[in-house]
This record gives sequence, C-alpha cells and structure tokens, in this order.
Amino acid sequence: MILSTDNAAPPIVPEMWDLSCVDWADRMREGRSLVPDLPLFAAEADIAQAFYDELQLPDVPGAPKMREASGQWFRDIVRASFGSWDPVNQVRYIRDILALVPKGSSKTTNAAALLIVAMLMNFRP
Repeated sequence: MILSTDNAAPPIVPEMWDLSCVDWADRMREGRSLVPDLPLFAAEADIAQAFYDELQLPDVPGAPKMREASGQWFRDIVRASFGSWDPVNQVRYIRDILALVPKGSSKTTNAAALLIVAMLMNFRP
C-alpha cells in the first residue's frame, strides 16, 4: 500500500532568530558584545557556560580554565549557541553561526571547546 502525501500538512519550521547586528559599530565603541540581545533559554545557556568555563587548557602553563583564559566575546557565543535550544518544544532557534575572527584569537581552541560542550550537552549517544 502506498500512502499519498498529497494531503499531508507541510512540516512546521520554526522561525530562526535574527543574528544581524546592525549597531555593531556602536557596540564596539561601548565595549559591548557583538552578539545581539536574544531571548535565550537561560537554563540551557547557563549549563553550557558552566561546562565551557570548567574546561582546562592542558598545554598552557598553569592549565587555566576557560573561565580565566577565554574572552567574554566567545562566552557570549557559547551562551547564544546553546541558549537557543528550547527544551520544551525541541527546537533550536540558531542553526548556524559565522564568526569572523582575526588571526591569533584562539579560534581553534574555542571551536574545540565549543564542540566538547556540544558533546556534553547532547542527549544522543
């Protein structure tokens, strides 16, 4: 038996959050985050930040934790990445992030830390 999909309802696609930051110049002058103000799910963002902050850098003298070694700018990205997950409706409102970061800004370290946090927060085996 072949089921017809002619009458099937289209899948519900949630509206993604707008990450554009049109006031970036003002934010930079004022020393504010370039991550726009978003309606984050605080519990998810807090858990992700707690995981991120506790990661250590074993190849740096003193093995500092990311809470001391990382810039606030990346902690804001971590909060936005994971705070965009709605655990009740099982929807992520941010799917992609593009961060243009200059040379020597710990891009690889931060990206690796972000992926470790993603593994720690993922419910799938």
